[in-house]
Amino acid sequence: MRLLLMIAIALMATGCAKHPVGAWQPEPPAVSSEIAPPPADASLPRMTFPLHATDAQGRDAEPITMVVAATEAQLIEAFDKTGWMAADPVTPESTERMRTAQIWSDAYPNAPVAPLFYWGREQDAAWQRPGATVASRVRVRVWRSEEQDEQGRWLWALNVAQDEGFIGLPQFGLPVHHMLPSVDDANDILLTDLTKADVTSRQYLLTGIGPNMGFRTASGDPYRTAGWVRVLEL
Repeated sequence: MRLLLMIAIALMATGCAKHPVGAWQPEPPAVSSEIAPPPADASLPRMTFPLHATDAQGRDAEPITMVVAATEAQLIEAFDKTGWMAADPVTPESTERMRTAQIWSDAYPNAPVAPLFYWGREQDAAWQRPGATVASRVRVRVWRSEEQDEQGRWLWALNVAQDEGFIGLPQFGLPVHHMLPSVDDANDILLTDLTKADVTSRQYLLTGIGPNMGFRTASGDPYRTAGWVRVLEL
Protein backbone atom coordinates (compact mmCIF):
# COMPACT_ATOMS: atom_id res chain seq x y z
CA MET A 1 0.00 0.00 0.00
CA ARG A 2 2.79 2.44 0.91
CA LEU A 3 4.53 1.67 -2.37
CA LEU A 4 1.35 2.42 -4.32
CA LEU A 5 0.92 5.75 -2.54
CA MET A 6 4.53 6.61 -3.28
CA ILE A 7 3.87 6.04 -6.97
CA ALA A 8 0.75 8.21 -6.78
CA ILE A 9 2.77 11.13 -5.41
CA ALA A 10 5.47 10.73 -8.07
CA LEU A 11 2.94 10.61 -10.88
CA MET A 12 1.05 13.65 -9.66
CA ALA A 13 4.23 15.66 -9.13
CA THR A 14 5.44 14.97 -12.65
CA GLY A 15 2.60 17.03 -14.11
CA CYS A 16 0.69 16.96 -17.36
CA ALA A 17 1.80 17.10 -20.96
CA LYS A 18 2.53 20.51 -22.43
CA HIS A 19 0.41 20.01 -25.55
CA PRO A 20 -3.11 21.47 -25.41
CA VAL A 21 -5.87 19.31 -26.78
CA GLY A 22 -7.99 22.07 -28.30
CA ALA A 23 -11.55 21.07 -29.06
CA TRP A 24 -11.07 17.49 -27.89
CA GLN A 25 -12.41 17.21 -24.34
CA PRO A 26 -11.09 14.07 -22.64
CA GLU A 27 -12.98 12.63 -19.71
CA PRO A 28 -11.95 10.19 -17.00
CA PRO A 29 -12.63 6.62 -18.08
CA ALA A 30 -15.72 4.93 -16.71
CA VAL A 31 -14.62 3.12 -13.57
CA SER A 32 -16.40 0.91 -11.11
CA SER A 33 -17.41 2.00 -7.62
CA GLU A 34 -14.53 -0.06 -6.21
CA ILE A 35 -11.99 2.37 -7.71
CA ALA A 36 -10.93 5.05 -5.24
CA PRO A 37 -8.29 7.78 -5.23
CA PRO A 38 -5.25 7.23 -3.00
CA PRO A 39 -5.14 9.07 0.31
CA ALA A 40 -3.77 12.58 -0.13
CA ASP A 41 -2.07 12.81 3.30
CA ALA A 42 0.56 10.12 2.73
CA SER A 43 4.15 11.11 3.47
CA LEU A 44 6.36 8.69 1.56
CA PRO A 45 9.84 8.72 -0.05
CA ARG A 46 9.95 9.81 -3.68
CA MET A 47 10.37 7.14 -6.35
CA THR A 48 11.46 7.84 -9.90
CA PHE A 49 8.59 6.90 -12.17
CA PRO A 50 8.94 8.14 -15.77
CA LEU A 51 5.69 8.48 -17.70
CA HIS A 52 7.05 7.21 -21.02
CA ALA A 53 8.93 4.17 -22.23
CA THR A 54 11.71 5.11 -24.64
CA ASP A 55 13.29 3.69 -27.75
CA ALA A 56 16.92 2.60 -28.01
CA GLN A 57 17.95 6.21 -28.69
CA GLY A 58 16.30 7.44 -25.48
CA ARG A 59 13.38 9.19 -27.21
CA ASP A 60 9.92 9.10 -25.61
CA ALA A 61 8.11 6.29 -27.40
CA GLU A 62 4.86 5.19 -25.73
CA PRO A 63 3.16 6.15 -22.44
CA ILE A 64 2.96 4.17 -19.23
CA THR A 65 -0.78 3.82 -18.69
CA MET A 66 -1.19 1.18 -16.00
CA VAL A 67 0.60 0.09 -12.82
CA VAL A 68 0.03 -3.31 -11.19
CA ALA A 69 1.02 -4.42 -7.69
CA ALA A 70 1.51 -8.19 -7.79
CA THR A 71 3.96 -10.98 -7.22
CA GLU A 72 5.42 -12.45 -10.37
CA ALA A 73 3.26 -15.55 -9.91
CA GLN A 74 0.13 -13.41 -9.49
CA LEU A 75 0.87 -11.43 -12.64
CA ILE A 76 1.45 -14.54 -14.76
CA GLU A 77 -1.70 -16.18 -13.36
CA ALA A 78 -3.74 -13.04 -14.06
CA PHE A 79 -2.79 -13.01 -17.74
CA ASP A 80 -3.35 -16.76 -17.97
CA LYS A 81 -6.90 -16.27 -16.68
CA THR A 82 -7.60 -13.50 -19.19
CA GLY A 83 -6.53 -15.71 -22.09
CA TRP A 84 -3.83 -13.27 -23.19
CA MET A 85 -0.81 -14.95 -24.79
CA ALA A 86 2.78 -14.52 -23.63
CA ALA A 87 4.90 -12.99 -26.39
CA ASP A 88 7.87 -14.94 -27.67
CA PRO A 89 11.27 -13.31 -27.13
CA VAL A 90 12.80 -11.56 -30.11
CA THR A 91 15.11 -14.12 -31.72
CA PRO A 92 16.12 -14.86 -35.32
CA GLU A 93 13.58 -17.69 -35.33
CA SER A 94 10.64 -15.66 -33.95
CA THR A 95 11.54 -12.74 -36.23
CA GLU A 96 11.48 -14.96 -39.31
CA ARG A 97 8.21 -16.55 -38.22
CA MET A 98 6.66 -13.11 -37.77
CA ARG A 99 7.91 -11.93 -41.16
CA THR A 100 6.43 -15.04 -42.79
CA ALA A 101 3.12 -14.54 -40.97
CA GLN A 102 3.04 -10.94 -42.18
CA ILE A 103 3.58 -11.95 -45.81
CA TRP A 104 0.89 -14.65 -45.75
CA SER A 105 -1.51 -12.89 -43.33
CA ASP A 106 -1.25 -15.81 -40.92
CA ALA A 107 -1.95 -15.89 -37.23
CA TYR A 108 0.90 -15.81 -34.72
CA PRO A 109 -0.68 -15.64 -31.24
CA ASN A 110 2.72 -15.46 -29.49
CA ALA A 111 4.31 -12.95 -31.85
CA PRO A 112 7.21 -11.04 -30.28
CA VAL A 113 6.78 -7.44 -29.15
CA ALA A 114 9.51 -5.01 -30.17
CA PRO A 115 11.61 -3.84 -27.22
CA LEU A 116 11.18 -0.48 -25.55
CA PHE A 117 13.14 0.73 -22.54
CA TYR A 118 12.06 1.73 -19.06
CA TRP A 119 14.04 2.02 -15.85
CA GLY A 120 17.09 1.56 -18.08
CA ARG A 121 16.19 -1.83 -19.56
CA GLU A 122 13.99 -3.63 -22.06
CA GLN A 123 10.61 -4.93 -20.95
CA ASP A 124 10.73 -7.93 -18.62
CA ALA A 125 7.76 -9.58 -20.33
CA ALA A 126 4.97 -8.93 -22.83
CA TRP A 127 1.52 -10.35 -23.43
CA GLN A 128 -1.03 -9.92 -26.17
CA ARG A 129 -4.66 -10.44 -27.06
CA PRO A 130 -4.14 -11.72 -30.60
CA GLY A 131 -6.40 -10.96 -33.54
CA ALA A 132 -7.24 -13.13 -36.52
CA THR A 133 -3.81 -12.49 -38.08
CA VAL A 134 -0.42 -11.32 -36.86
CA ALA A 135 -1.31 -7.80 -38.05
CA SER A 136 -3.92 -7.26 -35.32
CA ARG A 137 -3.49 -7.42 -31.55
CA VAL A 138 -3.75 -5.61 -28.23
CA ARG A 139 -0.41 -5.91 -26.46
CA VAL A 140 1.23 -4.92 -23.22
CA ARG A 141 4.86 -4.49 -22.24
CA VAL A 142 5.69 -5.02 -18.55
CA TRP A 143 8.60 -3.79 -16.42
CA ARG A 144 9.21 -4.78 -12.79
CA SER A 145 10.35 -2.21 -10.25
CA GLU A 146 13.14 -2.92 -7.79
CA GLU A 147 10.94 -2.45 -4.72
CA GLN A 148 8.25 -4.51 -2.98
CA ASP A 149 5.35 -3.48 -0.78
CA GLU A 150 4.56 -4.85 2.68
CA GLN A 151 2.81 -7.85 1.13
CA GLY A 152 5.83 -8.80 -0.96
CA ARG A 153 4.31 -7.61 -4.23
CA TRP A 154 6.39 -6.03 -6.95
CA LEU A 155 5.27 -2.90 -8.72
CA TRP A 156 4.92 -3.43 -12.48
CA ALA A 157 4.75 -0.59 -15.03
CA LEU A 158 2.61 -1.38 -18.07
CA ASN A 159 2.56 0.09 -21.57
CA VAL A 160 -0.67 -0.96 -23.30
CA ALA A 161 -1.62 -0.29 -26.94
CA GLN A 162 -3.48 -1.77 -29.90
CA ASP A 163 -1.76 -2.65 -33.18
CA GLU A 164 -3.40 -2.89 -36.59
CA GLY A 165 -1.39 -3.46 -39.76
CA PHE A 166 2.30 -2.95 -40.45
CA ILE A 167 4.60 -0.17 -41.58
CA GLY A 168 5.81 -2.02 -44.66
CA LEU A 169 8.11 -5.04 -44.59
CA PRO A 170 11.66 -4.21 -43.54
CA GLN A 171 14.52 -5.83 -45.37
CA PHE A 172 15.84 -7.15 -42.08
CA GLY A 173 14.57 -7.49 -38.54
CA LEU A 174 11.21 -7.50 -36.82
CA PRO A 175 8.24 -6.04 -38.73
CA VAL A 176 6.90 -2.84 -37.14
CA HIS A 177 3.17 -2.57 -36.42
CA HIS A 178 0.99 0.49 -36.85
CA MET A 179 -0.30 1.50 -33.40
CA LEU A 180 -3.91 2.65 -33.33
CA PRO A 181 -4.24 6.22 -31.99
CA SER A 182 -6.59 5.63 -29.04
CA VAL A 183 -4.39 4.40 -26.20
CA ASP A 184 -7.34 4.53 -23.78
CA ASP A 185 -9.36 2.02 -25.84
CA ALA A 186 -6.54 -0.51 -25.52
CA ASN A 187 -6.39 0.04 -21.76
CA ASP A 188 -10.15 -0.46 -21.50
CA ILE A 189 -9.83 -3.82 -23.26
CA LEU A 190 -7.15 -5.03 -20.83
CA LEU A 191 -8.98 -3.72 -17.76
CA THR A 192 -12.23 -5.37 -18.90
CA ASP A 193 -10.46 -8.71 -19.37
CA LEU A 194 -8.77 -8.48 -15.95
CA THR A 195 -12.08 -7.56 -14.30
CA LYS A 196 -13.90 -10.46 -16.00
CA ALA A 197 -11.15 -12.80 -14.81
CA ASP A 198 -11.79 -11.56 -11.25
CA VAL A 199 -8.11 -11.05 -10.45
CA THR A 200 -8.08 -7.46 -9.17
CA SER A 201 -8.63 -6.65 -5.51
CA ARG A 202 -8.39 -2.84 -5.61
CA GLN A 203 -8.04 -0.10 -8.22
CA TYR A 204 -6.92 3.54 -8.31
CA LEU A 205 -7.21 6.18 -11.00
CA LEU A 206 -4.35 8.70 -11.22
CA THR A 207 -3.30 11.55 -13.48
CA GLY A 208 -0.52 10.43 -15.82
CA ILE A 209 0.86 12.32 -18.82
CA GLY A 210 -2.32 14.38 -18.99
CA PRO A 211 -4.67 14.90 -21.95
CA ASN A 212 -2.83 15.28 -25.21
CA MET A 213 -2.80 14.66 -28.93
CA GLY A 214 0.74 15.92 -29.39
CA PHE A 215 2.81 12.75 -29.09
CA ARG A 216 4.03 10.19 -31.59
CA THR A 217 5.52 6.75 -31.15
CA ALA A 218 9.14 6.10 -32.04
CA SER A 219 7.94 4.78 -35.41
CA GLY A 220 5.92 7.95 -36.08
CA ASP A 221 2.36 6.87 -35.27
CA PRO A 222 0.35 9.65 -33.57
CA TYR A 223 -1.65 8.77 -30.49
CA ARG A 224 -4.11 10.43 -28.15
CA THR A 225 -4.99 9.77 -24.53
CA ALA A 226 -6.85 11.42 -21.68
CA GLY A 227 -3.65 10.81 -19.72
CA TRP A 228 -4.91 8.64 -16.87
CA VAL A 229 -2.94 5.89 -15.15
CA ARG A 230 -4.77 3.00 -13.52
CA VAL A 231 -3.17 1.35 -10.49
CA LEU A 232 -4.36 -2.20 -9.85
CA GLU A 233 -3.71 -4.45 -6.86
CA LEU A 234 -3.91 -8.18 -7.52
